[in-house]
Amino acid sequence: DARWLAAIAAGATAIVAINRGFYALLSRRGGPAFALACIPLHIVYFVCAGLGFAIAFVERRFLR
Repeated sequence: DARWLAAIAAGATAIVAINRGFYALLSRRGGPAFALACIPLHIVYFVCAGLGFAIAFVERRFLR
């Protein structure tokens, strides 16, 4: 569905906008290509952190 794709694109855009200072640092230290390569990894980091929180919350709240 196109709405899911739009939501994912909006989320990725928000992550990049919020962390633009961090990506600027990466660009200064490793170059623009390095900073661009780090963006998908940073998004994966946020997904993993969110899933970890959700799993821990469900486990503590409902499975104890």
